[in-house]
Amino acid sequence: MSNLAVWTMNNIPNSEMLYSSPFLGSCQKFWNLGKAFGVEPTVVGTHMSKSINLPVVRLDFPQGYCLLRDNFHDLTLTVVWKHPLVLEYTDIYEPQETYDTKHRGWNWYLDQVKRNELYSWNGWTQEDIRDPSVLGPPEPTRASSHTSDEKVRWANRFVSPDWYHKDWSGSTLLWDGDFGPEIKEIYAAYRCGFEGFSDLVLPSQAFRFYVKGENTQCFSISTQWTRVESILRLILSLGCMSESDP
Repeated sequence: MSNLAVWTMNNIPNSEMLYSSPFLGSCQKFWNLGKAFGVEPTVVGTHMSKSINLPVVRLDFPQGYCLLRDNFHDLTLTVVWKHPLVLEYTDIYEPQETYDTKHRGWNWYLDQVKRNELYSWNGWTQEDIRDPSVLGPPEPTRASSHTSDEKVRWANRFVSPDWYHKDWSGSTLLWDGDFGPEIKEIYAAYRCGFEGFSDLVLPSQAFRFYVKGENTQCFSISTQWTRVESILRLILSLGCMSESDP
């Protein structure tokens, strides 16, 4: 481990590099975050983004610790706590919303189905989708060929969103209750970056995103600087509540 301020001074990139100024801004944000909680940020690893060496930062608390990694686009927050945490999805994930119609929940999901239908399944009939022997579009269209597994996932799109994270987006959808038209909000857990974590000894669940009832003590989420302080404050408040309970 090394002090963040010392590490920053020893790793300032050449001023001619495009992201030399954002590098200093990112390190300052780590410092400000530690100051907000009265803890000293330490550097426990490094990773590269935009050809610049960047820190993996650790913040220690009585209830556990967190790791943070900024790649100039998003922020990976890894939480390793001493006790389980009970969080709502809205506490750590942003509800998904379409840019044009402002659809949310199930209507947002139907918009994603329509987009993929026009992009990937244009020209396919329902009969072709159900026929396992047909792997390519029946007529020359903009649509591509699909594997049997892709066809099964797409055929089940109204009962399962597996097609979304395996064939379309790469992010995993989360929601409360049964999957269907009654869903009010849908959240997306985006992939986290873990470069710079390889030398750290972490529980295996720390590399998974937060899912209610599964990995509630250790998890990682992809978030933004605008949300990370409020997320940590909520987690810390839950920790204090748990420790004060009889």
